[in-house]
Amino acid sequence: MTGMTTNFELLDAELKTDDNVNYQLIVNLLDYESLNSGEDSVLVAIGEVSNSATMQALQILIKNLDDEHPTLIVSNCIFEEETVIDVNNSPCSFTITDPDGFLDTMDFSNIVGSKGEADIFEFAYKTQPSYGDRESEIYLVLKDGQILDYEAITLFSFKVEAQDNAHHPTTPASVPIIVQVKDMPDQTPVWDIAFPKIITITEKTKTEIQVSAIDGDYGINNDITYTVEDPNKFATVDAKSGLITVSPIDKDKGFDQVTLTVTAIEVQQPNSTLVGTIRLIIEDIDDSITRFKTNLICSGPVVEELVSFDKHMLKHKNISLIRAKALSQNFAHAF
Repeated sequence: MTGMTTNFELLDAELKTDDNVNYQLIVNLLDYESLNSGEDSVLVAIGEVSNSATMQALQILIKNLDDEHPTLIVSNCIFEEETVIDVNNSPCSFTITDPDGFLDTMDFSNIVGSKGEADIFEFAYKTQPSYGDRESEIYLVLKDGQILDYEAITLFSFKVEAQDNAHHPTTPASVPIIVQVKDMPDQTPVWDIAFPKIITITEKTKTEIQVSAIDGDYGINNDITYTVEDPNKFATVDAKSGLITVSPIDKDKGFDQVTLTVTAIEVQQPNSTLVGTIRLIIEDIDDSITRFKTNLICSGPVVEELVSFDKHMLKHKNISLIRAKALSQNFAHAF
């Protein structure tokens, strides 16, 4: 027996004998991953090269060891807020490869981040790999009961330190992942400057009031338009700028206060609105004519009362009372 034929070149092996009767098949160091057969065994024929009748088939079983590092290839992801993300709708898929074919034993649970990512995210296969599979897609998903909120966190940046069943880390060992949270239209507008709830204005004077709102979904930022409701028709608003113009109001006509209702509306989403109320307190001005009233009593002592009054606000006037001593003559002739 002088050699081997079929598939002998796959094995890096040799036959040895000391007596030309008993032979040993010696297989040198063998790397399972280097085999091109794709099988767990190699079939060879052993016998006299010159005599095919002596050939014997020998199947050599090769045990695969988990001795290689898997590789994880990732990309950045975008997750919609307020949405359940699982393997069926996840937009975030990565490629995991393992030359040993032990993908079914991979552990992706070690997620390291500063925003509690380990309690929010996890990895899942859509189809569980079988033993021997060397490549598969793995999906980043949200854990049960978890949803993202753009208004709370807009971006997650963390690392996954995955390993196979033999504790070989992936290449690289710590894989960075960025998840951007996509804002969805779930917030109403908000006032971006202090909203004037109560304003004191001077009567008979034109007044301008500025209001301003922005989309509460900061990542969307829809345009805003404005309306104003005023039963007395004193106020108008520039729908685009939010500038309210109040025409002169005469308090003497019974307008001590005027209430305006202002609404901010998202142009692209008209059902999303913000309503605010402005109360205008009308301040009186001293523009009325002062009148005098004189009472003369001519029988007995004469008492003259001179009263200065304002028909709007007597408390802002000085009221004087003048008394005179009784005189002998009748003062009626003096008037």
